[in-house]
Amino acid sequence: MKYRLFAVAACAFLAISGIRAQENANFNKFQAMLEQKDTIGMKNILADWDHNDPEYYVCEFNYQLFLSRQQFITIDKLMAENKEESIPLYDETYLNKAISALEEGIVKYPDRLDMRCGLITVLINEAKETDKALEVIASTLERNKENQNTWLWAQGEPAGPDTLEDSIQDYFSEIELTKDQNALADLVIQYFPQNPVFLNDKASCLWNSWEFEEALKLYEEAYAYDKTDMLIAGNLAYGYAELNKYEEAKKYLEIIKEQSQDPGQIGWAQGSLDRIKELQSTEFKKVDINELKRFVTENRAGYDNLLDRFNNADTTLTHDESFLLYCATAFTEYATNRVDIWDLLDSFDDMRPAQIYEVVKTQLKKYPLSLRLLYLAYSLAENLKDPEENNHLSRFLTIFEAIVENGNGCSEDCPLIVTNMDDEYFLLGQMGMSQLHSQAAVTAKDGSRILDMMDFMADNGAKRRYFDVSILFYFYSKLFDKQ
Repeated sequence: MKYRLFAVAACAFLAISGIRAQENANFNKFQAMLEQKDTIGMKNILADWDHNDPEYYVCEFNYQLFLSRQQFITIDKLMAENKEESIPLYDETYLNKAISALEEGIVKYPDRLDMRCGLITVLINEAKETDKALEVIASTLERNKENQNTWLWAQGEPAGPDTLEDSIQDYFSEIELTKDQNALADLVIQYFPQNPVFLNDKASCLWNSWEFEEALKLYEEAYAYDKTDMLIAGNLAYGYAELNKYEEAKKYLEIIKEQSQDPGQIGWAQGSLDRIKELQSTEFKKVDINELKRFVTENRAGYDNLLDRFNNADTTLTHDESFLLYCATAFTEYATNRVDIWDLLDSFDDMRPAQIYEVVKTQLKKYPLSLRLLYLAYSLAENLKDPEENNHLSRFLTIFEAIVENGNGCSEDCPLIVTNMDDEYFLLGQMGMSQLHSQAAVTAKDGSRILDMMDFMADNGAKRRYFDVSILFYFYSKLFDKQ
């Protein structure tokens, strides 16, 4: 069971929970006043309350925190979208008094874990002082050694043996920055070096710092301590699959299928196994620039035929034909220009959807293989109930699938082949990229192609993807030759 001293209430203050109020008359009165938002009543109760009662400090904290959250302002937080949000502000004076109340209570009653957890929570979430919260966690871990994990909760009730560890685990989700999560993991592992949950947390921090191999080693160590933990097994399966280490990934996916009691986990494992089987049986292509140029110059009628079929949403185009069309287009007058596409997007700000749709359709005549324009055409047609919706979708999927079915981008051996930078960033967006961490051009180990290695953060953590940008660099080199 996970314990909580405070629960966020709808009226935007922290209310006391989990306390048997009838055991303390002052507390019972205070809670009633708090629920009624009667600040005068709360103040009067606190004025006559014996400071030798530990519940006084809990209620003093709640009173000051309640006062700190009484002010609100409205700001234009999302200027680009003209949206306004009501953002609660904390009055620093009252917030500091709330923090001081718990700090004083902890000094007098060092084994009251509810006070410590409340203090850590408010430092992380309200005061935004993660460094100070980590100091409190460190002192709590030191106290845990001294009292041998014998803690009290509200009203002097004994805390359960797992309360401290459960609370610390929750802080990983409350702390937002990876560097702070990493600091918390390092701190906790000093005290619980064989705890598989905390080792898993540290491994996840390493993964989200793009230290993939080190993360997998620590996931393996965590799993060795608890081979019933399907979350750790899932992290191992996912991690190995992300690095295209398929045999290692399959080992843990089979374990999840056999041992998990969760239908969702089992379904994910089976789906991942099916995808790995598909990838292992796929022969990934490499681009031959000379061959592409020759196809366009010596067999232009063949290229034009492929383009006509594509523009007519011909569903009989094979994967090989679609892939050839996509790559060869870079050597024609229809090559997608990243600068033009991005300038076009900037021009949409003052347009209505119907106007944007007409512009996109016009631009598709110029750049018929642009992933972004194809997707925009489909999305706008769907929104406007245009009968061309399905044809736009068919054209988009034809090119999208031709790219992603020829590689997953997880390693140098099967990069995603793109012909222009806008397609590359469009695909990153489809992968959920929220923040680009780093980008570097590297040469494949066999020297056959130039790769763009992209490290970025997505909704499900850090990712690294490789894009074959040989075609793009071919044109860059031509520009340098001209200079």
